[in-house]
Amino acid sequence: MMKAKKIGLVTHPLHGNYGGMLQAYALYTVLEGLGVTPLLVPPPGHIRRCLVAPYQGGSKVEALRRLLKDVAFFLLVFFRGSRERRPYHFPTLLTLVQSWCFRRHFLPRVVAADRAGQGGVDTFVVGSDQVWRVLYTRWAPRAGFFFLDFAMPSQRERSVAYAASFGTDVWEGNEEETALCRALVRDFRALSVRERSGVDLCERVFGCPAVQMPDPTFLPERSAYDAVIGRHREPWACVPSSERASRVLAVYLLDGYADCSRDEFLEAVRRQGYEVEWLEEDPTSRQRFRRLRPTVARWLYAFKHADAVVTDSFHGCVFSILFNKPFVCLGNKERGTARFETLFQTFGLADRAVTDGGTDEVFRVLEEPVDWESVNARVLEERRRGLDFLRRFVAER
Repeated sequence: MMKAKKIGLVTHPLHGNYGGMLQAYALYTVLEGLGVTPLLVPPPGHIRRCLVAPYQGGSKVEALRRLLKDVAFFLLVFFRGSRERRPYHFPTLLTLVQSWCFRRHFLPRVVAADRAGQGGVDTFVVGSDQVWRVLYTRWAPRAGFFFLDFAMPSQRERSVAYAASFGTDVWEGNEEETALCRALVRDFRALSVRERSGVDLCERVFGCPAVQMPDPTFLPERSAYDAVIGRHREPWACVPSSERASRVLAVYLLDGYADCSRDEFLEAVRRQGYEVEWLEEDPTSRQRFRRLRPTVARWLYAFKHADAVVTDSFHGCVFSILFNKPFVCLGNKERGTARFETLFQTFGLADRAVTDGGTDEVFRVLEEPVDWESVNARVLEERRRGLDFLRRFVAER
């Protein structure tokens, strides 16, 4: 009996980013379904860098004192529900624990990059969440890592990029990085990118053709995400929407509240008859675990069961689409809009983006109906395209 191909899955460290963790899970799950054996290839040293960064500078004694204080605050918040916060390292400790638990359960097969690049896998799939955005990759551990600079040429020749994302519509690499990445990527068997603008970047920067493919999170059936949610339940979702006193608005915002303060946003939410389910730390709750960062299961559960969503996250928009939830996306040009533009053009949802107009515009858009039948038909078409690409270039021998 022929052994299954071993595929190294090269993506960003699974550290705190819900969308990043779920796109890796989605690609891992789909590859398993295609009859190959995926192995996660984490960037070397990323955990050490996360832990060491807050303590660089000063003497070793001062660094040790800061570490002990941070650990004490972490335990205090987790077990006693203290309102105290450390601005950087407490979230780092918690997200490392959550990410490790998620990876151990859902992406259990891992191989070190040096071993993978010396024949530990047959080939690689690079993708997807902004893996080719040099601004985000220089530290983890270098831009060339996500172009397989650690792999043998024979491995690169069998490798593919699946929906690799530049994050923006411009190439951010310097002259040296451009030359290195151009030389490496020309070895790849096939290139696909997540944004339409990425097709042009591949041609212009690398001199290589590429096709546009959907984000990996669109590839599995919804049941794959039910497996992540598992037995997680929320009291508010046990009551049908029609019987609730207030509709539930899932809020996942990385940057802000539509040209207003948090208090102004909350007041507008109440006027519209919603109660908020925070998909970040809830600063208003007296329950200690509501003031902790949500687990991936709780994050997904809220998207599945909420009545509506307000977000500025790419994957927040993706899961609103997958679970057919009315949503509004708050734009932020500084973080890059190319991925949002491709997403909304693909599904005919450009009117769900709000860049100005404040809370009045947010809730006006939120109440606009969505043609979910048309959207779902396009999801199926995008899923078919993505799976066909992986079958052709990854699963077939």
